[in-house]
Amino acid sequence: MYILEGSSYLFHYDSDGQLMNAVKIGYGYQKQFVDNDQGLLQISMRSGGTVEIYTLSKDINTVQSKTVIELEDDKSVFGVDVATYSDGRLLVSWQTSTSNDYRFDYKAQIFSPSGAPVSPVYQLDGATTGGTYWAGVNIDGDVATFTWFNYGTYSQTLSAQGNLSEVSYLGFDQTDDYAVLDSGYVALVGGGEGGSLRVISEADKTIVLTAYQAGDVINGSAASEAIYGRGGDNELYGKGGDDVIIADLGESLLYGGFGDDYLRGAGQLMGDAGNDTLQGISNVFGGSLLDGGAGNDYLRSGTSPAQPDPTTLMGGAGDDTLWSGREDGDDILYGGDGADVFSITDFYSGNDIIKDFEVGIDSIHFERLPGTLFQDGPNTVFILAEGYVLREMSIAIENVSVFDLLDFFFNENPYALEGTTVLSASADNYNDTDDGLFINAGPGRDKVDAAGGADTVWGGADNDTILGGEGQDRLFGDDGNDDLNGGEDDDLLFGNRGSDTIRGDEGDDKIWAGKNDDDGDTFYGDAGNDKIGGGIGRDAISGGTGRDTLLGGDDADTLWGGDRDSQSDTTADIIWAGTGSDLIFGAAGSDTLGGGLDGDGIRAGAGNDVLYGGKGEANDTLSGQDGDDVLFGGGGGDDLSGGNGSDLLYNGSGDDATDGGAGNDTLWGSPGDDTLTGGAGSDTFAFATGNGHDVITDFKDSDDTLDISELDITDLTALKLLASESGGDLLLDITVDQSIRLEGLSVSDLDGMSILF
Repeated sequence: MYILEGSSYLFHYDSDGQLMNAVKIGYGYQKQFVDNDQGLLQISMRSGGTVEIYTLSKDINTVQSKTVIELEDDKSVFGVDVATYSDGRLLVSWQTSTSNDYRFDYKAQIFSPSGAPVSPVYQLDGATTGGTYWAGVNIDGDVATFTWFNYGTYSQTLSAQGNLSEVSYLGFDQTDDYAVLDSGYVALVGGGEGGSLRVISEADKTIVLTAYQAGDVINGSAASEAIYGRGGDNELYGKGGDDVIIADLGESLLYGGFGDDYLRGAGQLMGDAGNDTLQGISNVFGGSLLDGGAGNDYLRSGTSPAQPDPTTLMGGAGDDTLWSGREDGDDILYGGDGADVFSITDFYSGNDIIKDFEVGIDSIHFERLPGTLFQDGPNTVFILAEGYVLREMSIAIENVSVFDLLDFFFNENPYALEGTTVLSASADNYNDTDDGLFINAGPGRDKVDAAGGADTVWGGADNDTILGGEGQDRLFGDDGNDDLNGGEDDDLLFGNRGSDTIRGDEGDDKIWAGKNDDDGDTFYGDAGNDKIGGGIGRDAISGGTGRDTLLGGDDADTLWGGDRDSQSDTTADIIWAGTGSDLIFGAAGSDTLGGGLDGDGIRAGAGNDVLYGGKGEANDTLSGQDGDDVLFGGGGGDDLSGGNGSDLLYNGSGDDATDGGAGNDTLWGSPGDDTLTGGAGSDTFAFATGNGHDVITDFKDSDDTLDISELDITDLTALKLLASESGGDLLLDITVDQSIRLEGLSVSDLDGMSILF
C-alpha cells in the first residue's frame, strides 16, 4: 500500500516480484488487511473520524464494495483497527487522547455490514494501565479480544452478550497479527502515519521485531530474524537462524544463538554457535563484552575514552578476528582456541592488552602504524607513537617475549607486520639518561647512545651509529650503512639493509643481517656465546671468544670462529657456511665446521674438530690442522687434509684427494675414485663395498694397515686370488667397478702386510 498525494493505492506483485496491477482505493491512512469469511480481502482506511472499509476480490483486481463508518468522538481519532464477525458485523476499535493529553484512551463499537452502529461505545481500560500503544482487536468465534501495549502487553475481552472482562497482563512480549493469503504470501500494509513496519514472511521465516521501551525483552525463534532494540537496556535473543540483532541505546544483552548472526550494540554481545559478526558501539556507562563463542567469528570493538572500563573481546573456539576499534578506548582481547588474528589497524586504538597470543599459531596485524616493540617483564609491548621518544598508546601481548615474537615475524610471516612503518625524524644525537627507553631515530644520520637499561632502538634510514650500553638491548639498523654495538649483557642486533658493522661486545648476543639484506656486512660476536647469521650478501663474520654459532647465509662469506687476527680461543664453535663459496676458519677449540652447496674452504685450526664439506657437488678444501680431527668430504672432488694429530678422514661421493698428514690417521675410501696419502705415522686405509677405483700413494708395509673387513674377503689366500701387478704397483681387483692400487708394492709384499679381514 502506498499513499500518493493523499490517495491510497494497492499494488499487486507476483512471487517473482513482477507488478501485476494497481488499484486506487480511496483517501487517508490505511490500517490493515483482513481475510473475511467469504474469502474476500478487506482493507480499512481512516480519514479523520471516518473509517472506510474496502472489500476486494482475491485476485486484487477490483473493489467489490465500500462501507463507510462515522466514529462519534470529541477527541482526535487514531489507531483504528477493524475485525469482522462471522455474520458480517464490523467491530471497530480506536484510540483517542485523554484529558491530560499524555495518555491514550481506547474505545470500541460494533457496526452493521452497511456501517450503522448496533452497540454502545465500549470504554476499554487502556488508560488505567498508563496509556495505550499499538492497540488491536481480533475475533475468535463470537468473542473479541483487545490487546494493547504499555511497558507490557495487556488484553481485555468482549463477550457475545456485550460484557467486558477485567484487564489481563500478558507480559512483555508483543505480537502483531497478520493475514496470510491463500497463496502463502503475507499481506503487508505500510501506513501514511509512519511508525514501524513489521515484515513477516511465511516463505522464508524472516521476522522483523522492534523493542520500543527500555527494558523490553524479545525472544526470537528458530527462524532468521531481525531484532531491533530502540528503547535502551533491552534483552534481545535470536536463538536459531541467521539473525540480525541491533541495539542502539543503553547497555543491552544481545544473544545470537545458533546460526551466523550479526550483533551490534553496547553491553553484552554473545554470538554463541556459528560464524558471527559482533560490532561494539561507544558505551559511556562502562566497558562492553563481546563473546563470539564457537565458530569463526569477527569481533570489532567500539570503545571510546569517555567510558571508565575497557571493552573485552573474546573470540572463543574457532579461527577468529579481533579488531581493537578506531576509538581511544582500552580493550582486552582473548583469541581463545584456534588460529586467531588480532587486528590493530588504527593509530588511536588506546592501550590494549592481548591476553593469550600463541606464537606460531595466531597473527597480529599492525597496519600503517608507527611504533616499537619492547620487553616489559614477561610481556611484549608495542608502543604506538607520534613523537621521538615513544611513550604513547600501546598494545601489550602478555607472556610472549620480544625475541619469540620477532622470530615469528621475520620467518615467512609478512602478514603479521603488513604495512608497518617507523617514525620520521631528522638527524639527531641522543644520549639516554633513563633506563629502558624506546627510540625510533627515523631518517638522517643519527647517533644514539642508549647507555643503561634494556633499550629498544630503531636507526631508521641513512647511516646510523647505535650504542646499546648496559642492559639487554634490541638494536635495529634499518636502511643505511649502520654501526651497531650491543655493549654489555645479552643483546639482539639486526642490521637490515645496507653494509653494516655490528659488534655484540660482551654477553651472549644474537646478531642477524636481517631479512632481504643483500649487502655485505661485517659482524663481530666478541665476548660471550654468540649466535650470528649472515644475509644474502658477502659477509665477514667473526665469533670472537666464547662458544659461538655462525651461519654464513647466501653468497661467498668468510667466517672465523675466534677473532679475525687471533685464533687462540679454545671454546667450541659451530659454523655453517650456507650457499656461496665460503671461507671458514676455526679457532683453538673443538669446533664443528660445515660447508654449504658451493666450493668452500675450511681450516679448523687447533683443537679436535669436525669438518663437513657440504651437500653440494662443488669441490671443497678441508684442513684439520692441529688436533685429532674428523673430516667428511662432500659431493664433489674434495681435498681433505688431516694435518697434525690422529685424524679420521671420510671421502665423499666424488673423486677426492685425501692426506692424513702427521699422526696415526684412518682414511676411508668412497664411491668415487679417490687418492689416499697416509703421511707420517702409522696409518690405516679402510675400504667398503661400493667404493670406486682407489689409489694409496704411500703404503708402508712395516707401519700401515690395510682394513678390508667390510669387503667379502675372508683371508690372505682369497686376497691373493684378486692380486696382480700393474705398472710397478700392486693392484687388488675387488670387482669390475672396485679396485685398490698400492703404488710401489708387489704381490709378494702381501705376506708382510698388516691386513684386517
